Amino acid sequence: MFFIRCFSKNPSLASASLGFFMLLAALMPHAFAQVPAAPQAPAVTSAAQSMWTNARTRLLRIRIVPIGQTSQASVGSGFFVSSDGLLISNFHVISLVALKPDRYQALYETPSGEKGELSLLGVDVVNDVALLRIKNGSLAAKPTDQLNFRATSSALQRGERIFSLGNPLDVGFAVVEGTYNGLVERSFTPRLFFSGAINGGMSGGPALDAQGKVVGINVAKRLDGEQVSFLVPFEHAQKLLTSHQKSAPITTPLYATITQQLTQYQQQLTDRFMSTPWKPQINAGVSIPIPSDDFLRCWGRREQMESKAFQFARTDCRMDSSVFTGEASLGEISTIHEAYDGSKLGTTRFMDRYSQSFENEHFFSSIRPSTKPLCSQQSIQNPKSPRMEAVLCISAYKRFKGLYSVSILVATQEGQTTGTLGRLNATGVSFDNALKLAQHFVDGFSFADSAAGVKK
Repeated sequence: MFFIRCFSKNPSLASASLGFFMLLAALMPHAFAQVPAAPQAPAVTSAAQSMWTNARTRLLRIRIVPIGQTSQASVGSGFFVSSDGLLISNFHVISLVALKPDRYQALYETPSGEKGELSLLGVDVVNDVALLRIKNGSLAAKPTDQLNFRATSSALQRGERIFSLGNPLDVGFAVVEGTYNGLVERSFTPRLFFSGAINGGMSGGPALDAQGKVVGINVAKRLDGEQVSFLVPFEHAQKLLTSHQKSAPITTPLYATITQQLTQYQQQLTDRFMSTPWKPQINAGVSIPIPSDDFLRCWGRREQMESKAFQFARTDCRMDSSVFTGEASLGEISTIHEAYDGSKLGTTRFMDRYSQSFENEHFFSSIRPSTKPLCSQQSIQNPKSPRMEAVLCISAYKRFKGLYSVSILVATQEGQTTGTLGRLNATGVSFDNALKLAQHFVDGFSFADSAAGVKK
């Protein structure tokens, strides 16, 4: 869920301004008559109005409420996909019900005010989709209108108009008109790039094409941009509907189901990461393993400190996507590299500064949902790489059995006044894959001529 703050205009200021211009117009009627009126753009297009008219009976506001209370814990949107009361929303909207069904319940409300309770039938945590059914209320005893999915054979075209519907900021149902801009680049899980203003509360609502067919599900927005929003491709909702439309309501926590889905996901993530070649970066004759731009985004900076005697360069690489489990965001890999050049400092001052950087690194905390990390430090000597000191820390997730977070910190020493710190972090991976990723990272450090195929 994403939230922004909106500010209303000052009504007294608006009234004062209006009165002033009315007086001026009365005093100078001919002058004002000569100025052509500026054209007024419609608030919504006729297509958006038609979309709302046709879809309004198929939309829902979803509230997650603690059992025994009336105040909501979270709010989102949903839409009907069958005549017998099946509906789609986001997993993150109903995650409290999925993990704590004895404490929370899902309630619905239609644009016309009809209310009732929902049952959860299935989830796809990786793609952030959930399938629910009307449990009781005024809609439970009668057929429901439904939205239909776009044909899979009809691919969206870049620039095609899309209409996103939902309950932004819980202030009322709305239609947001925008365009489709292709799939999001560098996203491990597929997302549609929508140039429209999706806001918190719209999560789980439908995104429709010009024919009123579902092409995606509202899921997220970039908080550091304007109208940069994301949709889950409709195929994932369609698949969940097909596989769980006859499932019994879920009444127990879904930790085992979520763990199974995460286990499959982390294997695909690990395999792809390890099969993608490093993008070498050279520091003092050593090749540093930088992830490719395939599905990680890297940012770099270079600075001079201590009267320009200490050179410092940093590269941060991180995935733009992760999997929200209801307790933590898992399925993410990131790397950090810091290259130091203290040739103008001298050996003693450089070693002191370099040691401080190594000692200042922090690892996972022992708070829920992870166990206290177990760490091991080891010196590594390889003929094809510089001398390295490595610290490996692994922490287990308490609720998601068999999944771990791993962090490996590597310090290389190429000479008396140069060195590199490298770190790889991965969340929600198996123990075997944690070790494989750590070894893969260590193996990525080598002498520059060794990386080129020439033995040192």
